[in-house]
Amino acid sequence: MPVPPQFQKDFDAALAVPTYSNPLDRWPAYVDGSLQTIFGKDGILGPEDLAPRFADMMRLRFPRSMWSAAGVDKRHWSGLGNVLHLGQKFRLVLSVADPLDPDGDPAWRLVREEATYEGSARRPWRAVQIRGLPPAEQAAQDKKEAARVRLHCTLDRKARDAADPEIRSIVAAMQAFDRDVRFESERLRARLPEICYGRRLAEISPILIETHHRLGMRRDEIKAWIWALKMEQIVLLGRYAQPNLHLRRGGLRRGDPQPAVPGVLAVLTASMGPPPQIAPAILSNGEIPAEDADALAGLAF
Repeated sequence: MPVPPQFQKDFDAALAVPTYSNPLDRWPAYVDGSLQTIFGKDGILGPEDLAPRFADMMRLRFPRSMWSAAGVDKRHWSGLGNVLHLGQKFRLVLSVADPLDPDGDPAWRLVREEATYEGSARRPWRAVQIRGLPPAEQAAQDKKEAARVRLHCTLDRKARDAADPEIRSIVAAMQAFDRDVRFESERLRARLPEICYGRRLAEISPILIETHHRLGMRRDEIKAWIWALKMEQIVLLGRYAQPNLHLRRGGLRRGDPQPAVPGVLAVLTASMGPPPQIAPAILSNGEIPAEDADALAGLAF
């Protein structure tokens, strides 16, 4: 089945000159991923087969957007033309004669079933061509990428070592508040082995301290992990500030008498000293203007 006549102009226009593109270095990898999704295991497809697949892909990616319309409309045909144009530009697809209709509209063949581009392992915003290069260029690219990976592995390892004192300090501070607390938030659970779930802080603190090493975290992941620990520390401090609102299982219930634990002001005073005392300004009767004194007298009962 050829392109529907009402959409032929939009498809041909986008195929000749794309209506949208992106200057980001990762754009080839994005286009490559789209084509891999659309074609699947089918090597050659006509536009009448590609358009519904493109529409389904865009609905899944952007469920509440201009792409979410049912069926295949003008926007989908134009978008397919864009992807095929860029696929040709990046040497990902070829226009070929349709084996079922040699005299009809051309079909499209995916150059290779495996991805040609991928995001850099250490620079997710950058696309790296991993297949389809001439042998000499391919070898040089592989060597360059391997050197980059080694560099970032070294930087990440040093960042993990540098984070040790701060993480130990945070965990020690939490233990000083409550060694028996059990963490339920996904901030921590997502990075801890299942055996840690429901266990006391005193039991899992060694694992908390070594988690960034155990998972081989990158620098951005280390920052996120430290942030998660600090958030748990803040939550724990809040429990001590208002312990009668602490509703965890086995803990206090609303209305229970508060135990003798330090509140926020006591903790801050212990760490920062007492707050400054500011004497209030007092005006004597002689300093009050006559008109203001009359107004104040009128307010007296």
